[in-house]
Amino acid sequence: ESAVAYLRRALEEPPPDELRAAVLHALGITEAMTSGPSATEHLRAAYDAIPDPAERARLAVVLAEAYTFTGRFRDAAEIAAEAADALPQDDVELREALRVSRALNAHFDASADPEAATPVDPSSIRGSGPPALMLQMQAAFDLARLGRPADECIPLLVGAIRDRSFIEGLRGGGTFALMVFLLGLADRTEALHLCDVALADAHRSGSLFAACGSHIFRGWVLTRQGDLPAAEEMLRLGFEEIETWGIEPGRSHGSAFLSDLYVERGDVTAARAAFARAGVPDDPPPLGHLVWWMVSRVRLLLAEERYEEALGRAHELSRRFEGVFDNPAFVPWRTQAAEALLGLGRPEEAAELAERELEMTRVWGTPRPTARALMILGAARPSEALDLYGEAVRLLERSPAKLELARALTAFGGALRRDRRPAEAREPLRRALQIAGTCDARPLLDRVRSEIYATGARPESAGMNGASALTASERRVVDLAAEGRSVEDIAQALYVTPRTIQMHLDHAFEKLGIRSRRELSAALSRA
Repeated sequence: ESAVAYLRRALEEPPPDELRAAVLHALGITEAMTSGPSATEHLRAAYDAIPDPAERARLAVVLAEAYTFTGRFRDAAEIAAEAADALPQDDVELREALRVSRALNAHFDASADPEAATPVDPSSIRGSGPPALMLQMQAAFDLARLGRPADECIPLLVGAIRDRSFIEGLRGGGTFALMVFLLGLADRTEALHLCDVALADAHRSGSLFAACGSHIFRGWVLTRQGDLPAAEEMLRLGFEEIETWGIEPGRSHGSAFLSDLYVERGDVTAARAAFARAGVPDDPPPLGHLVWWMVSRVRLLLAEERYEEALGRAHELSRRFEGVFDNPAFVPWRTQAAEALLGLGRPEEAAELAERELEMTRVWGTPRPTARALMILGAARPSEALDLYGEAVRLLERSPAKLELARALTAFGGALRRDRRPAEAREPLRRALQIAGTCDARPLLDRVRSEIYATGARPESAGMNGASALTASERRVVDLAAEGRSVEDIAQALYVTPRTIQMHLDHAFEKLGIRSRRELSAALSRA
């Protein structure tokens, strides 16, 4: 912010004609970290004032991304194509950098640049620098969304994931988002690590833009892993940053992720309010990034038990994104429609859809979507439920998706109880109670308690006790607190607010059965 203030003043002086382009360039680059609409204005003015094609192309990469994230998709496509056309054919790295810009922009609005909307073929990548790695990320994402196995897509990311300087250089942009999406949907623990590295870099560089992406996607990953209290803090902070910077497409992501979080916590009213913050019309335009918002809309309708509407919206997802997102890990419209059909008392139709999605998720090959299809199929076919729920539990035992595991354990325990095996049912149900309590998933807690009562037992207090009950976020905080660091120091180290650190400490102390920091080291040593 200080640099922006000085550079704006320098522009107002005004500078000599021979320095004007340099001042505009420096101002636009700096504003790209703090304010999208301001950045596009000054970057465009600098682009128009620079005669050299290579310098214009380097600036066009930044300008195209700023246009994309302020929702000016056609402007992004035009500036990237124009700058590329002016470059010599042998300038491979710059041409590929502009190709990345066009491909990313096409994920948001394919109609803005139909040529760039075609999937990236890995064999077409010519360079070896960061732009080539970014195109490799694009290729992996494209293969995944079209339904190729995860084992075929993830290897394309491995080299880049291990290159810290490359990850830091992404600065929370579109390639970073695609990588986190893909790793998260593949149940890979590297997704959270990627967010942590990007968040640390955002604070070093002072980039609000990078912080937006790091917070929002870290919150999304934490929600998927079941750490709901920590996820809420990340998502709320990320959404505020989105609105401050002016990331127009990010509004739909932020509202969808927050809505999903509140659905998991059982607060449907808050979920509906968060969902409305996107400002997307009921009949949304044909933009690719709205797929996440539309999937979340169906999830919210199901939570509200508006089954007819949920069924219609699920089929709308099918029609709109057929051939674009053919992987149910991305767009699980069949199981969403099946859940709506179950709510409408139409189990045979639900089973047919769930069975088809199960076939597709087995091709993708990761635990979470396959387990979800198994559980929906089990609900539609009670006679097969024990086997189906049991398989879901076994799959999720090797996944970071702990909340999904709790759901599967609840379903499995309930099936055992209905099979008149109450003693066997209690163990999976008690595990489900412990996990759901740790995750703070209130609707699931209520359901598990009811199941335990139905077995003739009494539910223990929700959530585990001791160090094993701590979420990953809580454990990080208490480890730093045990070293003697203050709340403010921990907040600065983890890039969150002191209020968040105090919340984690309060929860951790309760689980550890202690009242002060003096008891912390002893409580952790008993783990």
